[in-house]
Amino acid sequence: MNKYFQTALVTICCFMTLMLVPGKAQCTDYGFVTEMTTNYLQTQNFRGISSLYLMPEHFSNQQKQEEKNVISNALQFLMSEFGAIKSMDLNQDDILWFEFMVTVGDMTFLESRSDYFQRVYSADFETVGDGFVILQIFKDAEQPRLRGVGLALPATPDNAIVVQQIAEKLSQPN
Repeated sequence: MNKYFQTALVTICCFMTLMLVPGKAQCTDYGFVTEMTTNYLQTQNFRGISSLYLMPEHFSNQQKQEEKNVISNALQFLMSEFGAIKSMDLNQDDILWFEFMVTVGDMTFLESRSDYFQRVYSADFETVGDGFVILQIFKDAEQPRLRGVGLALPATPDNAIVVQQIAEKLSQPN
């Protein structure tokens, strides 16, 4: 597998999904983590983003640091493929997309903490053009924390080719 993903602790998914627009109460309660994440994405501060993820409690300090490194590297790789964000606005429309999602922990952790919501932003990326930034935020965390950060493209035949090319790069060995 690609050098950016040397551990199985980060899940990268490529699939088609239907956007769900979160309610307004969720937006105000979690504004800090969404604002920090979007700012860090626009400045490409991947280490800052990784610090906003909720780490599994059973992880040792070393495992938490390794997880943060994997998250940072995965986001850096995806942003290098999508290009810098030229603009980004909250998306209020339902749309189908192809998504790459960088999540935290393993499947057991994610399944045990399934109460989260998504904030979706329309974005103009330098390389791929129109797309989306998806933030998944745990609802039940004592302090709002990220579950995942995703980059996505509208589900069109042309974008299916782009997504396939990126997925092939992810599956290549070092």
